[in-house]
Amino acid sequence: MFYKKTSVLACLLTTFVFFFSGSTASAVPLADGNDTASLLEAMKQGGYILYMRHGEATVGEDDPTHVDLTNCKTQRNLSEKGKTQARQIGEVFKKHAIPIQYPVLASPYCRARETANLAFEMKGVVTHPLLSLEKLEENLGTFLKTAPEPGKNRIIIAHGTERVAAFDYLDVIVIKPDPQGNDYQTLGKISREEFIKWANQNQPQ
Repeated sequence: MFYKKTSVLACLLTTFVFFFSGSTASAVPLADGNDTASLLEAMKQGGYILYMRHGEATVGEDDPTHVDLTNCKTQRNLSEKGKTQARQIGEVFKKHAIPIQYPVLASPYCRARETANLAFEMKGVVTHPLLSLEKLEENLGTFLKTAPEPGKNRIIIAHGTERVAAFDYLDVIVIKPDPQGNDYQTLGKISREEFIKWANQNQPQ
């Protein structure tokens, strides 16, 4: 792959987030309180793909005739709330020493790129053209099947797609790739609010 460097809460058990594994659709329950804690503790051991949608983006709009990925003025961008959301998520990863494989992967759209940079302090973020809105749907599966380095988690920050329903800003989809790179399993979704709540209740010593 070639990269261009750039810098809720517990839900009813009948509520599901739909995600595709390979070509087969499967229903994955939203993590309840206990499942959230288990998933987050498991993340500390590494081995997962953590797929997130960018932060709240309500400033401007995508130019329907021509989106220039090098010009944020032609795109919908992060609000101040979205920027705060990104920083909060990054702080959780840092305080709880959740291992990350750098670089973090991001869509080349400004709102995804800025989210990644704000969350991970430009410690290593690259954009990939196949994560753009136009190409994401047909290419996302390849990224989700690729296992991270042992003991680390691969973070991807991009967009909501038809692969994901009820996917809010900076919710985390926890995915376990097949070690052979042939498939992946979606373990659940952790809402941004639940992620931050867990972090506040489990302060590191």
